[in-house]
Amino acid sequence: MKICHLTSAHPVNDIRIFQKECISLKNAGYDVYLIVNGEKNQTIEGVNIIGTKKIKSRFSRILLSPVLIFFKALKVNAKIYHFHDPELIFVGFILKIFGKKVIFDIHENVALSIKDKDWIPKKLRGFVRKIYRLIEKFFTLFFDVLILAEDSYTNYYSKKESHVILNYPLVFEQINIEENKDFSTPLRFVYSGLISEIRGVFQILNIFLSLYNKGYDIYLDIIGRVEYEKLECAINNFISKNELENRVALHGYIPVKQVYKILKNDHIGFSLLKPIDNYKTSLPTKIFEYMLNGLPVITSNFELYDYYVKEKNTGICVDYLNINEAVLQIEELINNKQLMSIKSKNGKLAVFNEFNWTSQEKKLLKIYNDILSN
Repeated sequence: MKICHLTSAHPVNDIRIFQKECISLKNAGYDVYLIVNGEKNQTIEGVNIIGTKKIKSRFSRILLSPVLIFFKALKVNAKIYHFHDPELIFVGFILKIFGKKVIFDIHENVALSIKDKDWIPKKLRGFVRKIYRLIEKFFTLFFDVLILAEDSYTNYYSKKESHVILNYPLVFEQINIEENKDFSTPLRFVYSGLISEIRGVFQILNIFLSLYNKGYDIYLDIIGRVEYEKLECAINNFISKNELENRVALHGYIPVKQVYKILKNDHIGFSLLKPIDNYKTSLPTKIFEYMLNGLPVITSNFELYDYYVKEKNTGICVDYLNINEAVLQIEELINNKQLMSIKSKNGKLAVFNEFNWTSQEKKLLKIYNDILSN
């Protein structure tokens, strides 16, 4: 059975789209295609990649990519089309007119996030948000299934037509559940994910600097793509100005299996997100990847995290806006090796037993089976 995933805004190796959903469907016996902006035609791990002409400008991409992707999608002639970006809503609608089964995979609450999009002029954000919400509300009525990346999104979409598939991590064979992490000094902190200001890169750097200046023997790994070039320069300037070149390592983007190799040697994972509405209702995958690798987590003090961090006792929640208080809380943690070991074991067990992709893969395969059965 031929199925086709569509994305104009994500890279070909996107963890949710390619490494989780496409690979899971391929392993289940589907003939899987993935149409991606700016990639060459190739086959990766049994998934057929179809590329379109690369469009770098955001506005050009929003206007032109849907057209290019639509014609590529028609040529594939799949039974099910599964798209991942709001700018492809019209593509999904036209594919429905052509009699295809269509899934809209909603990775973020777009309407909620628009007010924090820097590339949209502030005066226009309220208007754009209302227009998008109307467009989304109308066109989603025609799609066969909505897949939501967060439980909180069900407040905006009818449960009857939507299913939640969370971004729980992949569990690879090299992870040893029995292995205990050594928390003797020096301690290595880590941040993994898209590197941006609203995802707390300077909060993390300032916290790290404060701890280092207090005499702690610590290091910091920063893994991921930097959002834009000027930000990368600012980060490097911070590191240079504070003479942290031998303490902070910028790794850039690397595949998830290699990320896990670095995490194996790290001790504590940062996930400090700015308290904006969209982040308060979204669970970052990185906290589960940290837990899986035995790292106690340091997260923003959002209510959403209480169950995963406080109740499961896998880390600490700190105030993103109060660096001094966060430093004191982190000191309490790193001065107590036994407490770090307990949180490390709790995190590993929580992911192995509950918060892993296998549990979500079953839901994905059932959705596809149900669509094809109707």
